Amino acid sequence: MYNNLKCVLIDDEKDALDGLEILLNAIGNIQIAEKIGDSENAACRVSEILPDVVFLDIDMPLKNGFEVLEEIKKMNINTKVVFVTAYNQYILKALRNSAFDYLTKPVDRLELKDVINRILNDNFSENQSSNLNSLKMMKIPIINGCVFIKNDDIIYLEADGNYTNIHTTEGTEISSLNLGKFEQKLIGENFLRISKSLLINVLYLNRFDKKNKKCCLKTEEKTFELTVSRRNLGVFDNFI
Repeated sequence: MYNNLKCVLIDDEKDALDGLEILLNAIGNIQIAEKIGDSENAACRVSEILPDVVFLDIDMPLKNGFEVLEEIKKMNINTKVVFVTAYNQYILKALRNSAFDYLTKPVDRLELKDVINRILNDNFSENQSSNLNSLKMMKIPIINGCVFIKNDDIIYLEADGNYTNIHTTEGTEISSLNLGKFEQKLIGENFLRISKSLLINVLYLNRFDKKNKKCCLKTEEKTFELTVSRRNLGVFDNFI
């Protein structure tokens, strides 16, 4: 299962800090390492705590959020910064300064949850071990924990909203990672994107019907017929 995200919250308003803490705790997978109300030495505390993510207000006395972010960047701290502010005019500046995301107050619970999920997914991708990669194997987060699957055992992957159904030679697993994350890992490893929602392993490719826009994947026990989108028909050119 995902490790808890270690978070630091920085805001000069106590109510804002407390409200964000309540929302984060309700989402889960969160450890609030510290709430900081004084921006003067906030970056130093971040360097000591080494959190996964900093939720940072912009409009603060002494030092504003951009000044704090610049100090964090100079320290080469491997942490993501999410701005949380009442003002929306700083969005472009925030993204140009390498902020991970930007939330406006009052913080929407679903938007915050989406940010947390994307941070967890990013951390998962960054932390894939070299040993697993050398074995052509992935550690995949699922609802009740994680599974270890060899790339060659994956027949195809199917998007289901923000989740992915992984069809393997042993059955089907549901991962909380979206299909795009798997594509980043698997393209070039015998996998092809045949539609917006499907990624197939060509090791199991048995037949391609260009006229009817269908491809057939076959194992010793099962056959899968999948629809190929018009724009992706050309991906089979190197295999036909």
